[in-house]
Amino acid sequence: MKHFEKSEHVARRSLSMLARFARYEFAALLSVVVLSAGVWGFVELADEVSEGDTQSIDETLLLSLRNPADHTDPLGPSWLQELAGCRVFDNVVRYSHHAAITGTTP
Repeated sequence: MKHFEKSEHVARRSLSMLARFARYEFAALLSVVVLSAGVWGFVELADEVSEGDTQSIDETLLLSLRNPADHTDPLGPSWLQELAGCRVFDNVVRYSHHAAITGTTP
């Protein structure tokens, strides 16, 4: 009888450990699946963009942010229009992008 109680205790303990591992394993598996789906989606979208299949959608979205009567006039608050037309902002973006890629400043 002693052996039976010991094996029952081992079985309960192993089931408890198995349940704990399953809980962590499910979370890890779920995070891997979500990350993989995100990378796959990004690669598919990049492929479509490089083939030019999204050209009409891109133009529609960008033109929706412009005045329909005058496409040179962007919609939005005045501060955003000033920021979009600011050469200093363009240079900051360009220089920070260059520094991020090369590790040096131009």
